[in-house]
Formats: sequence, structure tokens, C-alpha cells
Amino acid sequence: VPQLRLRSLELPPSLVRTLAASNLFDATLLLGAPRLPATWHVVRIGMCRKALFSSARVAERLGSAPVAPDRLREIPFVSPIYNVGGQFMPVDDDCPLPQRMRKMGHEAQTMGTALDLATETDQLVYGPAFAAAHHLERGAVVEVPVQGWEHADELNFGCNSESTLARVETALVSA
Repeated sequence: VPQLRLRSLELPPSLVRTLAASNLFDATLLLGAPRLPATWHVVRIGMCRKALFSSARVAERLGSAPVAPDRLREIPFVSPIYNVGGQFMPVDDDCPLPQRMRKMGHEAQTMGTALDLATETDQLVYGPAFAAAHHLERGAVVEVPVQGWEHADELNFGCNSESTLARVETALVSA
């Protein structure tokens, strides 16, 4: 769709649902239940596996895989944070190890930044595996298998049918 102009935002699913009615964006990729306004058309496009990532140094320090969840408590986690109306708001990353049981480290607004921080500061990041593909390919991070952590969410594409042509929506879903 050559005439399409993109605005790329990375937001937690709860904030996407909240802002969908405000016309801040016309289309979204959304993990989990697609509770969007009635004017939005939603198509399930697959599943998104979630995983734990770290530098190779941290993975080596944690020992052989799969790692016991208790071993993760000594390593800080990069946590997601978002700017909402000028206020920074921490957000749950849906990690199986609750935040109260983790050592908190840096905070980052995007998964890419979180992975960059993990690479340089020996911290852990939990999130969508596809978001780490580039970092994995270039060897900046490794995936850390954890006992009992096989987690995936639905991946949905949502489009505001009041502001998006059907042919554009079809092209985006195909892409």
C-alpha cells in the first residue's frame, strides 16, 4: 500500500484498547483478547510465543537450560514503562514470574530498547519472541528456556472500519 503513511507506536494491550476509540491510530497488532470498540474489525492472524531473553553472559551464568524460575530472582529484569499524558506508567509484562518476586532493573518504553539494555547491562527481558528476532539473529541476545514457561498469546490485527478502506485492510492483513 504505497500511499499508506505509518505511525509506529509500541503500547501495552490495555492502552491500545483504551486509545482505539480516540483515533490516535487506525490499525493495530494486538496480543491477547481483542476487546476493541465496535467500529473495529479484528482478524486473528496467528499466535505469538513469549520468551525470556538475556545476554550470552547471563545465560551462561544461569546454567544449563531449562533454567529453574528461582534462578532468575538474582538477575534484574528490564521492565516496560509507557508515557501516558506526560506521566510514566509501569506496565505488567505478563511474565510468569510476578514482579514482586523479581529484582527490578532498568525500564524501557520499547522491546527493542529493553533488549539493547539487556545486552549491555546483563539484565533479563520477557516479551514477544518475534520482537527479539533481529537481536537474536545478530547474536546480541539469546533465548533463555525456563522450566514451565511455554506461553503464547493470540496475535490479532485490528482495523478501524470507519477510517480504513476495505482494500487497505485486506492488504495489511496479507502483509
